[in-house]
Amino acid sequence: NAIWHGLRHKEGLRLLDISIVQKMEYIYISIKDNGIGRQAARRLKSKQIVKNKSIGMNIGKERIRLYNQQHVHKIDISILDLVSDTGQPSGTEILIKVPFNNDFSYN
Repeated sequence: NAIWHGLRHKEGLRLLDISIVQKMEYIYISIKDNGIGRQAARRLKSKQIVKNKSIGMNIGKERIRLYNQQHVHKIDISILDLVSDTGQPSGTEILIKVPFNNDFSYN
């Protein structure tokens, strides 16, 4: 999504930063781009004829919802709209917190 919606229409230098860190019983994932931002991406999308409905985000949301119903430690996702010092959209950051259990058993 960061590449398709945020960086594809960006002029100039395009940056994508992915960070994965384990702290205690969670894995923290950050996906940050310097793209056009979600609001501009929505405007462009509304001007285009949509031939194929994107269902990737909906599938992911449903999987997380089902996981969170069945587990004590929840998956959490936050979406941040980044802005420059002048208040202009400067990209998007997705923060994902996933429970980590290294006590896997293999059958």
